[in-house]
Amino acid sequence: MKTIKFVIPILLLLLVLAACSKEEPTPTPQPPTEVPAAVEPTAVPETTEPNTEVPEISQPIYLWGEAADRLWVLVGYGDAANPTVVEEGTKITATFSSTEPTVSGSGGCNNYFAGYTSTDDGGLTIDGPIGSTMMACESGGDQEIAYFGALEAVTNWAINDEGRLELTYDSGQPYEEKLIYAPGEAPLTGTTWRLVSYGSPDDLVDVVEGTAVTAVFAPETDTSGTVAGNATCNQYTTSYTLDGNNISFSPVAGTRMACAIGAEQESTYLAALESAQTYEIFGANMQITYDGGVLNYTSLNLPLENVLWQAVIVAGQPVPEGVEITALFEPGETAGAGVVGGNAGCNNYNTSYTFADNSLTINSPMAMTQALCPDEALNQLEQSYVSTLQTAESYEIFGDQLLVQGPNGDIQYAANREPLEGTLWTLVSLGSVNDPQPPVEGSNFTAQFNRLPDLPSGTVVGGTGCNEYNATFTANLDEIKINLPSKTNNEDCPWGNNFEVEQQYFLALNAADRYRILGNNLQIFAGEGADAQILNFVATPPPVEAPVLDLTPLQGTFWYLSAIGDNTIIPGTEITADFVIDEGGTTGTISGSGGCNGYNAAIGENFAIGAIQTTRKACDTAVMEQEGGYFDWLSKAYNYDRAGDQLLISTANGVLTYNSTPILDQSRELQNITWYLLSYETLNAIPGSNPTAFFAADGSSLNGNTGCNDYTLW
Repeated sequence: MKTIKFVIPILLLLLVLAACSKEEPTPTPQPPTEVPAAVEPTAVPETTEPNTEVPEISQPIYLWGEAADRLWVLVGYGDAANPTVVEEGTKITATFSSTEPTVSGSGGCNNYFAGYTSTDDGGLTIDGPIGSTMMACESGGDQEIAYFGALEAVTNWAINDEGRLELTYDSGQPYEEKLIYAPGEAPLTGTTWRLVSYGSPDDLVDVVEGTAVTAVFAPETDTSGTVAGNATCNQYTTSYTLDGNNISFSPVAGTRMACAIGAEQESTYLAALESAQTYEIFGANMQITYDGGVLNYTSLNLPLENVLWQAVIVAGQPVPEGVEITALFEPGETAGAGVVGGNAGCNNYNTSYTFADNSLTINSPMAMTQALCPDEALNQLEQSYVSTLQTAESYEIFGDQLLVQGPNGDIQYAANREPLEGTLWTLVSLGSVNDPQPPVEGSNFTAQFNRLPDLPSGTVVGGTGCNEYNATFTANLDEIKINLPSKTNNEDCPWGNNFEVEQQYFLALNAADRYRILGNNLQIFAGEGADAQILNFVATPPPVEAPVLDLTPLQGTFWYLSAIGDNTIIPGTEITADFVIDEGGTTGTISGSGGCNGYNAAIGENFAIGAIQTTRKACDTAVMEQEGGYFDWLSKAYNYDRAGDQLLISTANGVLTYNSTPILDQSRELQNITWYLLSYETLNAIPGSNPTAFFAADGSSLNGNTGCNDYTLW
């Protein structure tokens, strides 16, 4: 495998409103993963780098008033070309008051405050030293000290194209340094809120795929106004009143169209609004409580491009289950234009497109394969989809739902996209965007992203097949920044001492600046042009953990061993097992007699027997050999089965069989008793002959009378 050099890109990163919130995409069926022919664009393209070029438009001019009196949350700091993500579990904030003027917030541990001076042309100085509380920090203390020092060295401010606040500072490093903030929370009014889930907090219901439930608040006073939106298939409007965090809505008015899908969802949503109680905004998300449940909204919207869209409704007709109709808008070299392709139901298609603002044009002619549909209904659905898409005029995105509109009707899509967070991702190739290579044989590179709600950063953890690693990350719906990972130092790797493989992977993660998810495929990109690199992952189902064995039925029981495998125990010996099970029912102890020595051992989960401790008595050789065999079998136990008065312990060697009562030594019942012969085979004893047998107590002899002569057998 070639070693690839990474060029750290200049990042405009990190996160719009999503920096402080988790994405909540809708789970959908998996997309095709084969590399398609020229007219089969539905497959996940492994080597196509998403275009990031933006149209040449005039640079927006921001005045200081647009930065002041807002909550800003820090997402990165340090080298402007490769900023460090804030530590997981910490939230650093800043609010610049326009009336004081003072800046205040949290340093991640302590609250702070300071005066400042700003100008509308980008000048900013913060008066030092920073005043703060003096709490001891369990974590983030060094980061807080660095943050306060950076504030005191700030020289300029700017709001970038993505709406992030950037404070330039100079701590004496040879590179440009910045504090990068994202807006702390979306405003209630003026934001398009899209419903994600609803119902009982313990049993939330996701919004039906292909439907959009929205709410837009328009203020009339500081505490009241109107709300309008889409309830699923009907438009609605109502008024609202605020009292602190309490919210109430007046009776809802709206259209009364019949819903093709989601009718129950619509009625539940409208009823919930009329019993609303409180609201809370955290980051890009809002939650409204109502009598019996919650309404969970987000203000985040996926982009049109680089998302695998799956049609749910075509011109009013629901797409039947099992029918795949998709669209993937692949950006070209010119911003606002590219190629759209996918599956029309029976055939693959592709053509070019252009878009600007909310307008969308699908160009003709459209290239298609010529397969015959298996039935007329599917053929008509395909024709309807193609004619509706070709006449599209506009589009609108509500979170992970896309609505394409035109004179021939509408197409409603849902994003086919596994969530970034919580999914186990396995690397399948890495390297140049144009020629990624499989990872080295014997490796197993994985990544799992986790982040708590309302925090800007989280942790990515994984392995390489040799070492475990972790790193702090932050991400929104299409941008990502990952700190250089920390790893274990195992030197015994399956692929030998080629640690350049790991180094290549870790540098790629650290250089990443954007990503996309197509179905169950994650593509992480770094760099631009000829130097662009890619990491291709596929979603992997997490390993299914077998339930832990319940040992509760063994608690307080006492057993006598009767057989080791197919061999009964030596007559006159007694091997026992006494069980004490812990409160949780999954661990405990076993003790008893091995036939000569007492023993005890811990029992771990799934009946794993720990080291067996014994006394040190010496017994007959046969008894000692039996005891040693018993301990060997017991140490390899992994399961048990209890049925009535019998216990079977499964081991790697075979089965140990126990009974709840002692095994009688029948030889003892023969001793010291004179036995009289009654019959032999089919012959009865001759009357008066009285043949006898007497078994000596020491087991040394058998003697008696045949009815004529005495005898002794040794």
